[in-house]
Amino acid sequence: MLDIKLKTFLEVANTMNFTKASKNLHITQPAVSNHIHLLEKDYQCKLFDYHHKKLSLTKEGQFLQKRVRTLVNDELILKEQLRMGLPTTEHLKIGLTKTIGGFIAMKPLSHYLKEHHYENATISIKNTATLLNELREGTIHLALIEGHFDNQEFDSLVYSMEKFVCVAHKDHQFSKPVKKLEDLLDETIILREDGSGTRALLVNELFKNNLQLEDFKKRIVINAMHPLIQLVEDDLGISFMYQSAIKEELRRGDLQVIPLENFEMSHNFTFVWLASSIFSEHYQEIAQDITNDC
Repeated sequence: MLDIKLKTFLEVANTMNFTKASKNLHITQPAVSNHIHLLEKDYQCKLFDYHHKKLSLTKEGQFLQKRVRTLVNDELILKEQLRMGLPTTEHLKIGLTKTIGGFIAMKPLSHYLKEHHYENATISIKNTATLLNELREGTIHLALIEGHFDNQEFDSLVYSMEKFVCVAHKDHQFSKPVKKLEDLLDETIILREDGSGTRALLVNELFKNNLQLEDFKKRIVINAMHPLIQLVEDDLGISFMYQSAIKEELRRGDLQVIPLENFEMSHNFTFVWLASSIFSEHYQEIAQDITNDC
């Protein structure tokens, strides 16, 4: 069972408020302060800073928060296994991003599930930011994502490397000859929602070229890949996405890839799970088995 001082620390780190933490834990505020003081004494470092009436985690506090989250989630899994009397391999809670789940990895995952006969398997299809939070909260065990992640907080295994391209309808009429990113600014751009790994990659690449989404004449935001691709097929605008997500549309000639002199990139699809988990070896085996079948 997790030490009460660590539970107190995690609650303060989550709420950034000693009073709220004491209410949530049903203990007094002096007890909360004492728990934090004892931890800082044990670890010989400050865990929190208080500046301009605002509480924040120190670097050491941020590191401890990540590790304690892992401990909490490992304990939840252990409790579940002991309560159900089942080994680890009977349960799988995995997350996939919408692009990966919709176009890339469902066949390898289906094959893996057929081979391993889980009694309880849960598949969560969300954007990258939501999946990372589900890992932190213990809702899922591992996730396959395309967005960026903190490699100090998560262990990882690369699934594949995919081309990230600009796409348009085969007969799309551009307002001017297109050679570079900035030649697209008069176009309507169709993109994913905040929190999407696909959107984050695009924003980052635009930033490298001193551009931003607001520079485009019009923007359409949608939170799913299938409808997004349909909008591009209906010639409502251009978009940026993984080439593997539209391989059939490209094969049929419905869509075209727009080559750009200052935009050529590939990005990894990556399995991630909480760093230093006691189940890390098991999660890596699952990730490797699915990767071997891709």
